[in-house]
Amino acid sequence: MLYPPQGDSVREVVREVIRYFTIYPVYLQRVARVSGDDWDGAWGVAFSPDGKYLAVASGVADAVEIMSVPSLERVSRVSGDDWDNVKKVAFSPDGNYLAVACYFSYAVEIMTVPDLTRVSRVSGDDYTHANDIAFSPDGNYLAVACYGISTVEIMTVPDLQRVSRVSDADWIYAAEVAFSPDGKYLAVTSPGGDLVDLLTVPDLQRVARVSGADWDGAWGVTFSPDGKYLAVASLMSDAVEVMTVPDLQRVARVSGADWDGTRNVAFSPDGKYLAVTSQYADAFELMV
Repeated sequence: MLYPPQGDSVREVVREVIRYFTIYPVYLQRVARVSGDDWDGAWGVAFSPDGKYLAVASGVADAVEIMSVPSLERVSRVSGDDWDNVKKVAFSPDGNYLAVACYFSYAVEIMTVPDLTRVSRVSGDDYTHANDIAFSPDGNYLAVACYGISTVEIMTVPDLQRVSRVSDADWIYAAEVAFSPDGKYLAVTSPGGDLVDLLTVPDLQRVARVSGADWDGAWGVTFSPDGKYLAVASLMSDAVEVMTVPDLQRVARVSGADWDGTRNVAFSPDGKYLAVTSQYADAFELMV
């Protein structure tokens, strides 16, 4: 579990992680690299479920690319106004589709893998500032968070037909969404509303909510692999919190300068560790 700092306990864990990678640097050796204008503003990135492909969203280059792993050789690429400021990419659980969120072109698209042929696309004011996307574990649904209009929508895959939609004035921006491993719940973070919501799937009914200064700038969100816990990174309160599911009761919390601008969180596959990125502390941390 993630324990609040007592003395230097958390820092000692981090020191041990750093020492491990220092002793065994092979784990941090570069395998391949691509760079240049084609990847200008590279933002979203995702591995295919079988590990054969890597998808990259380049927000400034307005492009989506699929490359082979580990060589990073180009397999396919699409670019242009249809992909204005691509923010996120996500592979479907079966690896047959790639979903794309386009922030400035107000659009969400599903394409085939690996050739990036368009299957379906929705666009317009209903998808203003599409910021995040997530497939349900069974691949039947795609959830979209539209930052600019404080809206979350669930659509069918692959035709992108609307199933349910919620616009909540309390959200004041919908930043990220995450499905629980069993597909029963959808977590939503609101950095402007300083809150985290847990909604049912597919009807998007609220199950639980936490809000207030402790969740100021709530952004990154992820479920533990067993679905028992929800981890949230709060950008402005410089904190990481783990809560129980579905009632969102606090289990553990760390905060302070060491987590200045916490933005992203991710559980290890076995659920033993939580990785955290700190945007302003220029740091990456691994906690137990």
